[in-house]
Amino acid sequence: MRFLGARDDVFDLMAAVEVCAVPSRWEGLGSAALEAMGVGVPLVCADVPALRETVGSEGCALLVPPQRPDALADALVRALEERGEALARAEAARARFLAGYTLERVSARMVEFYGRALA
Repeated sequence: MRFLGARDDVFDLMAAVEVCAVPSRWEGLGSAALEAMGVGVPLVCADVPALRETVGSEGCALLVPPQRPDALADALVRALEERGEALARAEAARARFLAGYTLERVSARMVEFYGRALA
């Protein structure tokens, strides 16, 4: 692992990885998972509520129990060895991202929410 510091090419770096691991013990939103979904990178995520909500299902990411490095390692190996399956999940995750998590979609839902709150 190398710490790269501040970068302006994060999209390119993420797009170059074979699989993205998000092994959080807890999450508020799952921004790293969203970024990987948007780029179309296969995901392995801890099965915590916010990440499960973000990725939706095992159809979009491999979900592993949190704080289980053995399960995380097994899922990472699976994602690397079973590329067709991993890429199908990545494609489903990207479609989920485009349907619900683009700036336009999130902004529209926020405006709708505030409209209901003000009514």
